Amino acid sequence: MKPEQRLHAMMEAIGLDPDTVKDTDMPVIAKELHERCASCRSDEACDEWLQGVKTGDNSFCPNSPMFEILKRYGGHASS
Repeated sequence: MKPEQRLHAMMEAIGLDPDTVKDTDMPVIAKELHERCASCRSDEACDEWLQGVKTGDNSFCPNSPMFEILKRYGGHASS
């Protein structure tokens, strides 16, 4: 899975709308999230977590603190 796909899948899995951080709406945050994902060394753990093989929280993800902030400020996915 490519970093971009991983980022979107992670956001959806934790209940965030990936469109929350479109480059045009939040360019600085979007760039930071994309860069962290692209340079992440936990891609195997991420894939396993997204597939349900690995359980628990996503604290292995370098973007997890930013995801929590986005959730607090209304980035939830619509149901």
